[in-house]
Amino acid sequence: MRHIWIVAAVLAALLLGVLLALSRIGTMAPTATGWAARTICSGHLAAGRDLDAVLRELPPELRPGWLHARIGPDEDRVTVEMLGGWFPPLAQQEGWSSTAVLTEGIGCTLVHGTAPQVRLWPLEPLPAPDPSVPWPLGAAPALADDGTERGRLIDLGVDVQAVQGAIETALTRGVDGPSTTRALVVAVDGELIAEGYAPGIAPDTPLPGWELGRPLTDAIIGRLVHDSALGIDDRDLRADWERDERTRITVRDLLTMTEGLDLEESYEPGSDLTHLLFRPGSAAEHAAAGQLEATPGTRFSSSTGSSALLCDLAHDVSDLGPELARELVFAPLGMTSAFAEPDTTGVLTCGGGVHASARDWARLGQLYLDDGGWDGQVLLAEGWVAESTRPVAAADETPSGRHWWLNRHLDASRRIPWLPRDAFWGQGHQGQLLLVVPSERLVIVHLGADHTGHEFGWDAEAFVSVVIEVLEGWDRD
Repeated sequence: MRHIWIVAAVLAALLLGVLLALSRIGTMAPTATGWAARTICSGHLAAGRDLDAVLRELPPELRPGWLHARIGPDEDRVTVEMLGGWFPPLAQQEGWSSTAVLTEGIGCTLVHGTAPQVRLWPLEPLPAPDPSVPWPLGAAPALADDGTERGRLIDLGVDVQAVQGAIETALTRGVDGPSTTRALVVAVDGELIAEGYAPGIAPDTPLPGWELGRPLTDAIIGRLVHDSALGIDDRDLRADWERDERTRITVRDLLTMTEGLDLEESYEPGSDLTHLLFRPGSAAEHAAAGQLEATPGTRFSSSTGSSALLCDLAHDVSDLGPELARELVFAPLGMTSAFAEPDTTGVLTCGGGVHASARDWARLGQLYLDDGGWDGQVLLAEGWVAESTRPVAAADETPSGRHWWLNRHLDASRRIPWLPRDAFWGQGHQGQLLLVVPSERLVIVHLGADHTGHEFGWDAEAFVSVVIEVLEGWDRD
């Protein structure tokens, strides 16, 4: 009899362990399946990258094993199931399966069931930049076909080969292990001086920018303010905020991420951020449902939700739909590789789901380096760049402007000692960096696939220090 009780106790413990494990897996499932489906669809189907390479760039816990991925027969969708390959009935449970659908020219959208809630129409590719014209207006490489440098900065004594050597080092060696760098581009005074790419990545390969979508969002709003479609101090932004204090939130509050909403910004399963990026439905509606826990304009909190709300607002006032980023930023700048993915309702999330080549991200940086001007036109509102890169009082601990990180505190001290004081940047998950240094006339773009949690995801200090040293003594006049 005693043995029966022991066996029963062991079986009960095992059953409890299984139930607890399934409960934990069930909590992870919506994030894990959505993340994997969107990544495979965007990287393999939309960007045309090798499937194995895309799978290797998923976080280790999301790689095949727990997850089972299926690509549709027409290669227009990806379905990922948690444990579905082992036990198919689980894949039928809500959240245990996610599907991302590809629309040509737009990218991938996470959907309910098998079809989007709104009809998305394919877009024709933007005309490719002229390969005989130098960047940023064209696509001529930094080095000539014979490997020699070209460009006027060579004649001014800039050691381009030293920068190119630093790029090769970054491509072969990481901070404390193998390199996770996928693309690295350096432009000085509007001239592409050096670039390098990991195997399988080309100069026109679109790569995920993650939170580099924030500077893009700032540019979208800057264009709409320039066109008088929006005002920086507009309030009463949403009908679902009409009856409470959230009606006081302004466009400026959203841009400075001081809107005061209670939104969790982490990549932990179940957070507001992972819901915005990896679950079907309206990203903006989820962000808008956040409760006000601080007076607008008084508390800074890094928030992808603010980007989603801004792009939803831009969608309403422009009536451009999924073509919002393409029409206002990508086409004018010649960012022909870029695509920004909409949510299930057809509205761009902006804070994530934006993909572009390193050269194209650098074009966005060049727009800000040139004070909102591009090829003889003024694209952003007057004074926009200066205001976007002015420190926000509520964000002095980690200096921030309007969707850009800054290197100067309110007292003018530097946040990062090895960066020039006037540097500002966009920084994304997995090592994405769009760095602009006006005093050096410098734009650097790094795109990676880091999972180590280093501050920048690569040895940015060593690389930027080499570039700054090379630029010493260059006559900027």
